[in-house]
Amino acid sequence: YYLPDEDFGAEQSVFVDFFATYKATLPGLNKMAKLAKAVVIPMFPRYNAKNGKYEMEIRPPMQLSDDPEQSARAMNEEIEYFVTPTPEQYVWILQLLRTRKDGEDIYPD
Repeated sequence: YYLPDEDFGAEQSVFVDFFATYKATLPGLNKMAKLAKAVVIPMFPRYNAKNGKYEMEIRPPMQLSDDPEQSARAMNEEIEYFVTPTPEQYVWILQLLRTRKDGEDIYPD
């Protein structure tokens, strides 16, 4: 189980596209998968208000690159795919975009 969307700062991340901007993204998915000889299967829980239940959407296995930046971008694309239909169910409060390039601050104090 891997929560790939947290912001661990510039030193631990690569900057890749995320929706209409970019974010500091953890680059270790391809390395972890290779070390564990694992297949990465994206999944996302979503609340269905019509039936009052949670549903799990499971996608096909990811094809990861040896390039950490390409794999990080592919991971962000999966997150975008899952979040787009119900953005109100995503945890935006985590300030996922806090770490910016060149000291840019989108969350001024």
